[in-house]
Amino acid sequence: MPANQKQTAVTVNDLASPPESDVERFFLFERYCKQKPTPDAIPYLRHALGDSFHGVVKCAADSLRKLGPVAQEAMPDLLAAAARVDEPTGAPQAYPECVEAMAAIDPKNPELLALIKHFTGLDNWLPISASLRALKTIGTPEAKDLLHRTAAFWMPELNKMQRRVVEQLLADSGKA
Repeated sequence: MPANQKQTAVTVNDLASPPESDVERFFLFERYCKQKPTPDAIPYLRHALGDSFHGVVKCAADSLRKLGPVAQEAMPDLLAAAARVDEPTGAPQAYPECVEAMAAIDPKNPELLALIKHFTGLDNWLPISASLRALKTIGTPEAKDLLHRTAAFWMPELNKMQRRVVEQLLADSGKA
């Protein structure tokens, strides 16, 4: 598509009957997640959380995050998608996006804290940072304790930029 040609907005009807192809489905949900999502899309976004292509799952989670507490009904689906481990890698591919969505929708949900505890050993910056941000958002004494313990565990492995991010999260969590 030429750079000066504008794409039409993705509608809820488009989400209701997504394409068969993984790539086309991903591009549809990616375009939707860049828009302002609407609550009437929640059933289709929930369905997309079970998609076999993790790119679609990540986009659906991003859209649900933008909806915030109004997407409460999607929490079980987000939890399942966050914990689903990809066979070739052995890692949960949509974990960061799903955790961030759950923290935006229902940060006090006890299953969110349990999920973060379960995956606290993931040794990649994206899930580590998503977990730390979610723990800061949760803000309970137990979440703050886990935030500090997780930060202390990973700090020696982090680069300079990552350390600054973690130090800022720790400082911000102390003010809450």
